[in-house]
Amino acid sequence: ALMDHLDVGSAPLLVADEDMVYAARLFRLAPDRVRSVVGIAAFLPMTRTAQYERMGHWHRFVLGTARYTPRLLPFVVQLTFAMARHMGKAEFIRRVFSGSEADIAMTRNWRAFEAVDSGSDIVLNEGFDAAKAYAQEISIVHSSDWRSEFKAMADAIPVLNIVGTEDQGILPETYQEFLQDYPKVDMILVEGAGSFL
Repeated sequence: ALMDHLDVGSAPLLVADEDMVYAARLFRLAPDRVRSVVGIAAFLPMTRTAQYERMGHWHRFVLGTARYTPRLLPFVVQLTFAMARHMGKAEFIRRVFSGSEADIAMTRNWRAFEAVDSGSDIVLNEGFDAAKAYAQEISIVHSSDWRSEFKAMADAIPVLNIVGTEDQGILPETYQEFLQDYPKVDMILVEGAGSFL
């Protein structure tokens, strides 16, 4: 509907984090509208328990809950949002990404952090419940099987995913498994970068 409104026939897509599933679903619904996809630290369909077990502690807690105990997920997400409001965005991000020096450094660079800070104003705004939407989003990515949709897209159009070596959700071993599981996806590993690349 947005592409129609803007009179865009087809376009490349740029996705980050949990949004690759939306590219795959858009491609399934309207394959002629998606020319290619570039993922920035984007999760591909996860196929192994070990991929969750090796994540950084915070990612393992939240994304593992989405995968293995999804009924608890709304409560876990509400708790995380409350913690972020209480401790402040920069400190919260430092704790979530504590295993990545590159991501922690981003929180100390005011120009880089400004984008994250302003973008999270809406999500963490008191009186605005983004927790439910976020829980639904990560549930779709981590609780549903969207491999066939993703593979159909990767078989038909160019798909590129850029991942940092310090990413706390997609660790180097998971990156290698993505290479095996999705050979049609062009993968780039950036040394010394985290989720914020």
